[in-house]
Amino acid sequence: LATAFPWWEVPEEHEHAYLGEPKLQNGKQGLLIDPGAWSNLAGDNWVQLMAKKAFDAGLKPIQQKRPSPMSVSGVDVGNNKASWDVKLPIAITDVEGNTHVHEFHAPSVSGAGMSIPALLGLKSLMSQKAVLEMTDRAEYLTFPGPGGYTIDWSPGTKQHKLERADTGHLLLPCDC
Repeated sequence: LATAFPWWEVPEEHEHAYLGEPKLQNGKQGLLIDPGAWSNLAGDNWVQLMAKKAFDAGLKPIQQKRPSPMSVSGVDVGNNKASWDVKLPIAITDVEGNTHVHEFHAPSVSGAGMSIPALLGLKSLMSQKAVLEMTDRAEYLTFPGPGGYTIDWSPGTKQHKLERADTGHLLLPCDC
């Protein structure tokens, strides 16, 4: 059998990788790129922190009460509720060093799920035609310009068609 999906032991310094809120080493906040999540999502802790940063920078976050709370499961512990939608100004620096202000839209989860990190989900990634490059120490999230992009795959490349689950998530079929 070909091993295309290996698993490695987690080094001691990364044992927290499966627990708690992911944070950048320099103390800055980030969006967790999560194509496994259908839509964006964020816990109240992250939302409040980023709202304060936005206000401090002279920018205005917006929150709007949802018509009815959204049930959120499969993230964090148990079944959580999101009663508010937020639009948060975020500042992102590109590889050329230019910083641009964007808006991050997401339901905000309170209660037991308030520590959920900010998830940049599949729906947003697809709407921007995002390309994820996942090479060790050279990982990039690219949003192509209006002309699109071209990828020249090398000989021996193996592509696998993903299928959409009824929840909207993409799955790699593995019981063929």
